[in-house]
Amino acid sequence: MGFKMRFHFLNRVFSCQLFRNTFSLTNNSTNDGFWSVKDCQKDDDTESVASDDTRSEILDDYLSEASKPSAALSALVESISAHRQEIEVIKVDLDRKDQEKRILQQQLDAANEEMERQLNDDKKKTAQQEQEFDKLLRKIDQLTAEQNRIKADKDGARKIEQAIKAVDYKGIETEVIQDVLTPKFSLILDHLKKTKTQFGNQLLDKIPQMRFDRKTNVYIVTIIGFPEHHETFKLILKQAQQLLRLKQGAVTFHERKLNKMKNGIRRDLLNVKPKTQLWKQYEKLFIQFIDEKLIEYTKMFSDYIRQKIDPLIEQCISNDMTTIRNEIYNQTNNFMKDNNILIKEIESLKLK
Repeated sequence: MGFKMRFHFLNRVFSCQLFRNTFSLTNNSTNDGFWSVKDCQKDDDTESVASDDTRSEILDDYLSEASKPSAALSALVESISAHRQEIEVIKVDLDRKDQEKRILQQQLDAANEEMERQLNDDKKKTAQQEQEFDKLLRKIDQLTAEQNRIKADKDGARKIEQAIKAVDYKGIETEVIQDVLTPKFSLILDHLKKTKTQFGNQLLDKIPQMRFDRKTNVYIVTIIGFPEHHETFKLILKQAQQLLRLKQGAVTFHERKLNKMKNGIRRDLLNVKPKTQLWKQYEKLFIQFIDEKLIEYTKMFSDYIRQKIDPLIEQCISNDMTTIRNEIYNQTNNFMKDNNILIKEIESLKLK
């Protein structure tokens, strides 16, 4: 006979009126003298958890603990990245400007020499020579202006080259990579592109960039961009870590509630004074049933809260953390109020 069939058979036996009178409870019994799962829930609500060492904890405690600054960000390792293609592109552009500047300088030197030669010529100039001289002066002005423009461009490119940093970030938790950075890659990159920098929109088609790599079970996130891009990324990382800690705090709270319920049931079962040999078998199957349900409901809540935090991930990327904690708090309480299935299932066994 399978587990479920044996369990329901024994449950029918112990639920019938004949066997209700064959055992009694020493404590925590309902008014009808028959054990109920609600007996272990007295003075208990969705907010508090009383552990065996008499500590009292509430959901706020778990979320407050999760909100504390984490050592995870301080453990972040930053190093110069080998991904420097964008910087190399700028260097190529600088070399091209150097070549243009040299050519312009040669043309300007030749024009200045010609001007000096004509100024030192004592012969009276014809009208055509005067026109040629004026044309030479305009050319010198144009070459000088172009030379100044190239110099300014080169100085700007040099500043950009020095400002661009390619940094490898190591030590990021796997959960942050898999739940935030990877699925929200486009959103994060778009947010980085909107970050205001001292260089405006220059090189916006090339930077910032974000890349992922994995070496010997260590994830590496590479950010290529200006200092402002790196600061924005680290802020996103910090907020994502806080969000996932809040989520884990809610999951831990829910698991503790389930375990408290299970421990309460086991304590009540120990208080039963059986008058039949079938009781031990029933007790064993009943605890096995509870264990299976705890696994099922733990996964149910984990899936539920994961779904609920997805829009919150987008919120924390955009630097809006004001309502996230309250949202997780409310969603956790709502789930526990609306999905108190374990109690209902156990109570319904009396009717089967």
